[in-house]
Amino acid sequence: MSSELKQSTLSQVQEVIAEITGYEPSDVQPHFNLEDDLQLNMETDFLAVIKRINSHFHTHFNAKELAEEVETVSELVDMIEDETELG
Repeated sequence: MSSELKQSTLSQVQEVIAEITGYEPSDVQPHFNLEDDLQLNMETDFLAVIKRINSHFHTHFNAKELAEEVETVSELVDMIEDETELG
């Protein structure tokens, strides 16, 4: 996986999270915890984030399952990278 591609995925995820949370995309840091740092409600906000990610990246994530596996922005990016790599 090229670092340019990963950076592109990160910036797109930052945009999606920013749209949901009201933060600036540049304020959504890779190491941030989705709940603690970004104050995402994992039942409503995270669901909205995953719906947009699924639409944007053509993935089929289940938000409830992903909420149990992913804690940080970078972990979410990694999951997207893995899913899009596999097709």
